[in-house]
Amino acid sequence: MIQKPIRLGIVGCSKGLLQFLEHLQKNKASPFVIRPYKSLTRFIKSLDHGRFDCILIEADVMSGKFAELKKKTHLNAPIVIVSDVFSSTTMYNAVNYGYSGYLLWTELYSYSVYKQIASLVDHHFFIATPTVSTELANFVVSSVPNLAGQQENLTMREREIAQLLISGLKYKEIADCLSISLNTVSSHVFNVYRKIGVKNRVEALNYFKSKYK
Repeated sequence: MIQKPIRLGIVGCSKGLLQFLEHLQKNKASPFVIRPYKSLTRFIKSLDHGRFDCILIEADVMSGKFAELKKKTHLNAPIVIVSDVFSSTTMYNAVNYGYSGYLLWTELYSYSVYKQIASLVDHHFFIATPTVSTELANFVVSSVPNLAGQQENLTMREREIAQLLISGLKYKEIADCLSISLNTVSSHVFNVYRKIGVKNRVEALNYFKSKYK
């Protein structure tokens, strides 16, 4: 099966990130068309000259400009934050400002990068590498003890699935965890989104975080 090329804009200049870019370009199984930028300023100024399917931005070059970058009206592609070590502050900012994922590039070598970014581009999932997924799940469980109250009118099963979904688990993983079928998971997710008035996983996470913080 031929995988379609994904146009990837990458902002950052750390040695580790550059080594990972080299790894991506050599991996023929992951057809990325990569355009690198050393600074956020250069990237923003050059956006009119190219379109991207996804944008990876190194946390160090953000300099706290999470809100400012999201206000750029011409940034239509999903934006994912990458860094070498986990930071809870970076994770919270990525969630708070509606970014589409948070990846540790040190974990990406054993991670299905193309598959996950393709899912993000096609379905707008929040993507995360294993450490981030675990920390995000802990954050959701600790900050949303009553994930779905009476106002949402979710069933017990819908609450379970909602919590697993916004913790970063995929439909197949949720199905395996709860010993139910993929169709059942999809049906419950549809009902959850309908009841809380959102369209995707990122909106659901933002909804619950803002409501139960």
